[in-house]
This record gives sequence, C-alpha cells and structure tokens, in this order.
Amino acid sequence: MPAGATASFTVDVTVVGAAPIGTELAATTWATQTSTDNNSENDSSRISAYVVGPATATALSATPSDPLVGDTVTLSATVTPTSGGPVNSGTVTFYDTGWVPLATVNVSPTGTATLTTSTLAAGAHDLVAIYTGLFGQFQDSTSSAQTVTVHKHDTTTTLATSPNPVVFGETVTLTATVAGSGGGTPTGTVTFYDGGTVLGTVALSGSTATFATDALGTGDHNLTASYGGDDRFAISSSAGIVQTTSPAPSGITLASSVNPSVIGTSVTFSVTVASTSGTPTGSVTFYDGAAAIGTATLSAGHASLATPDLTLGEHAITAVYGGDTNFVGSSSAVLTQQVLVDTAAVEAVFNKLTEDFVGVRGKLLSSNIKPPGLQGGQGTGASFGGSAETPELNFAMSSRSLTGAGSAAESLALGEVADAPFGFWIDGTLALHQRPGAGGQFALIGMGADYLVSESLLAGVALYLDYMTDTTSAGDVVGRGALVGPYISAELADGLFFDASFLVGRSWNDAHAELFGADFSGSFATTRWMLNSSLRGDIDLGEFQLRPDVSVAAASETSDAYTVTGGGASVVIGAVTVETLRISAGTTISRAFELGNGLTLTPSLGVRLGSAADGAVVFDNVFGALTGGFTLASDNWKVTGEAQLNGDSAGLRSQSVSLGVGGRF
Repeated sequence: MPAGATASFTVDVTVVGAAPIGTELAATTWATQTSTDNNSENDSSRISAYVVGPATATALSATPSDPLVGDTVTLSATVTPTSGGPVNSGTVTFYDTGWVPLATVNVSPTGTATLTTSTLAAGAHDLVAIYTGLFGQFQDSTSSAQTVTVHKHDTTTTLATSPNPVVFGETVTLTATVAGSGGGTPTGTVTFYDGGTVLGTVALSGSTATFATDALGTGDHNLTASYGGDDRFAISSSAGIVQTTSPAPSGITLASSVNPSVIGTSVTFSVTVASTSGTPTGSVTFYDGAAAIGTATLSAGHASLATPDLTLGEHAITAVYGGDTNFVGSSSAVLTQQVLVDTAAVEAVFNKLTEDFVGVRGKLLSSNIKPPGLQGGQGTGASFGGSAETPELNFAMSSRSLTGAGSAAESLALGEVADAPFGFWIDGTLALHQRPGAGGQFALIGMGADYLVSESLLAGVALYLDYMTDTTSAGDVVGRGALVGPYISAELADGLFFDASFLVGRSWNDAHAELFGADFSGSFATTRWMLNSSLRGDIDLGEFQLRPDVSVAAASETSDAYTVTGGGASVVIGAVTVETLRISAGTTISRAFELGNGLTLTPSLGVRLGSAADGAVVFDNVFGALTGGFTLASDNWKVTGEAQLNGDSAGLRSQSVSLGVGGRF
C-alpha cells in the first residue's frame, strides 16, 4: 500500500467460551488493496488479535530522600491494576537520571518491587520505576520521577607548621590533617596558601598532606590549608597560622670551570651563595685582583661569569655577594687561576696545516710538471716535441689548481736530429687554488736541457722552482721548494710514445696560526720525490691532430719534525708523510695554421678524467679538467700559452694561466 494510504475492513470474531489473557485469537482476516500506480499490484496483510489484561499504575517511593554518600537508599515500587485482583506477575526496572538502569526486580504477589542501593553518588538523582507485564496479563506502566539528593560527609581540616619561627631560607613544613564524619578516610588534594597566594597542592596520604617550602620571605605569613573534597567527603579549610621568618647570614664559595686553563679560551667562574636555611638572591661581583671583571645575577643561589680575556700566568680571583633584604653580604676565598698553553690543540692545528699544505702542493706539482718529449706525426719521427700538446688538459694528479702550459718545448718540432740535437726550455705557471674553507696561490718555474739521442729517444734534465701559499680558517702556510731530476721520451712504435720523469728535492716552509689569542709559528722542511709516466698516441685526422694518453703518477713528501713557539710555550710537531697515486686518461685535439714567414699557429682543446688514491690505495677521488691553449712556432723556437679550469669530487677548484718558450740548436 502506498505511504499515506488507508484501508478499512471488518473482522468478525466468534466467541466460544473463555480464553486466557495473552492468547492469540484464531480468527484471521485479510485486507487487499490495489495501488493506483502503473504496476496495479495487489498486496495482502495478516492481522492477529490477542486477549490483553487490564491497565496498571506504578507508584515509586525512595527512603531516605536526602541520604549521605554510602547510605542505603530503599526504592519501593507499587503496581496497582485498574480492575481485577492485585498485580502478581511481571518485573519493575529502576532507572537513575538519564535512564541509567539500576536493577530489574520481580513483582511480588502483593504487587510490589523493592530495590536497596548504597552506590548513589553525591548530587541529585531523578529516579523512575517502569513496570513490564508478563504475557500481557497486565499492561506496562511508568512511575513519576522521585528526586533523591545525596550529600557528602562533612570534613574538618587542621594545619600545623614546623619549625616556627625560622630564619629566611630555612625549610618550613606545613602539615594538613583532614578528618571526615561517617567513617572512612578522605582522599583527594590539599592546597596550601600564603595569604591569597598558592604555595602548592599535595595529594592526601592517609588523612594528611605535607608541603615543604624554603621560599617564605622575611616577615609574618598567614598560612592556611584547603581540602578540595572527593566523591564522599565535602571541602573544608583550616584556620590560619602565623609563620614568622627572620633574615639569615650567607656564605659564598667560588669555583673555576677549568684550572689550569688554556690561554685565550673561555673560563667560567661559578659561585654558590648559601645560608644555613635558605637561598639568597641578588648579584655577585667578580674580581681579578682589585679589578672587577664582571657582575652576575644569582639564580637559585648560583651565578657564573665566563671570560676569555685572562692573560698567561696566575690570577687572584674573588667573588663578592652584595646581600639583599633577606641575606647579609659575604666574600669568597681567593681562587688562584693558572692560564697555560694547550699544547695538544697547538699540535693538532699545525699537524693539519702541514698535512693539508703538503698534500695540496704535491697535487699541484704533479699536475704541472711535464718535461718535454718526442712528438710523432713529423715525417720519420725524428722531430722533437712535448709529451703532450701544451694546451693538453693536465690534471692527472687531481690538483686543485690549473696546470701550467707544461714545458715550452712540449710540442716543439724543429729541425732534423743532426741539425738540432740539443734543446732548452723554460716555462712558468700562475694558479689560484681553492677547497672548502681554504685557498691560496701557486707559482712554478721550470727549465731544462735535453739531448736527442736518436730519432726515437730523448733524454734530459729538468729543474723546477715552486712557491705556494695556503690560507685556512686555522692558519696559513707559505712554502718554497726545488725539484731536479732526469726525464726520457721514447717512441715505442710509429705514433706510440712513452714518457717518464723522476724528480727529487726539498722545500722550506713557514707555518703560522693565531690560537687562544696568541700567535704561534714554526718553520719546517720537507723531502719529496715525484714519478710521472704516460703512454700516448699521435693520430692524424686530416687537418686535425688527436693525441690520447694514459698517465700514472706517484708522489711522496715527508716533512721534518719541527718546533712551534707562541704563548710562552714550545710545541713539537711530528713528521707528516703524504703519498698519492693517480691514474688518468685524456686527449687533446689541435689544428695547425700556417701564418707565413715560417710561423705556425696551433690552437687546441683538451679534456682529462681520472681517479686519485691516498697512501692507503683507496681511489676515492674523481677529477677532471678542461683546457684551451695555443702554440706559436717557427723553425727554431716556440711560444706556448694556455688557460685551464679544474675540479674534483672533493670540492677542489682551480684556475691557471701559463706561458712557455723553448728552442733547439
């Protein structure tokens, strides 16, 4: 049947005899309705009829109506029928405020149901009883609400203090005792007051709560305690107690954070101002001899002053407390502070300066030192040239600087062997090198002479003079050095060359650092050797010349032990050895242009990639570079120049320019 529709029908019931209340009648009727929608469907419903009992009324009473927490409250419900005999079946459910069921009780033969409870919480309760008949013998009914107000038990709070009176800063113990009526022990918290100021809140343990304070100022204090109550017991407050506090004497102790201390480092002087029963406030003035060096404010009886300005030697330090309204002033005993040099820190700094300087310089030298060698692609191979084109990317030692132009005679290709067997060359490089937190300059002058032994073998001797600066956040180092040794170049096959050089030498260096407010310096010398070798090719690409190569370089430099002085101390710096091994591959492409008058201009570009290892043979550094340069040559002399940009995976960066000149006779 559609929603909202109605249907009327008549049910005929034939009564034969009597039926118990609650019996379902056998008569059944069916109603049929026809909907008016497009489906025109019929629907039937079965209707059942029952025999029901008379209506009832339920009355509820509660005794007592104003009990204390924990008292027994009796709830009595009386169910009365509107006709017939007494209600003697069914149940009564008792409900608290919000229809919270308390319990369900069977109705007695006299029509009553009784519930006793002692669990009603403090406060007002609206109680209701609902009767539910059994099998329809009597109809259900609900009582009107009965209000029962449950009261908390009274309490009494008393307060005691000890000791009384006290001197300022001495601890006063406040003890509150809470007693409750009606048995049981109160729980909850007690709040202690100084006048209207809360001192603290403490949980009851048993029937007492204790609070200790040393923060009562001088004078009289009206102290009270207030109990906050719990589910069973009511709140209460104590009577006031007058607590008297008098001023107290003080004492002061002085200590140093480090004694002896290191010159230039911060030393913290700490004081504790105390009393027999309290914590003073105010300020403390610190003295170095008769000179005041600072003032600090006390916090919880403590104050401190940090100073980095103590000079080398002994200092007589004292602290004077000026007192306040609660304490008298006091002075500390003299503390003798000794200021020394931290030799371990000096050694660590100069070890690092030395190691970094030697390591960087070794890379720069290995990258820039390339004696001349034979050069292919010149007819019979008896012509002379460099181990690579001057503009060749030259970063085989993972230097942080850009390499120089190499030897001025690197790609020198002059006359026949018989006409010019002797050669000379000189070149120079200027570079800037950087790494995280450090950087400096580098300069190198190289010169040498060689002899063309045969069309496939060149031998010579080279001398290099170097200069380098390295500045870091810790200090700086300046060094000068020399290297000397032989070099050879051999043509192994047509267009395949092997170059090698071995150099040894010494360097002389000055290191400086400002530490702890003092200057420290020392000079050290080093012994060093370098071995460079490469296998290179010479490939003719028509108008262009391609020169690939593979290089292996090893170097070692060891510093002598030396002494650093400063700040009235001498510190020995141990020897440092830096060893490196580098493997790289590169190529240079160039093209020659005839300028007339016997001059040839050859510009070139190069690239190189490689990996470097330290003394532990761990290849953990990748490096690379780009270079561009030129060569201007005649029959018996040559001028070269180049510029380079280098970098590696450790953050090394460098930029350089170089110029070289050479000739044969």
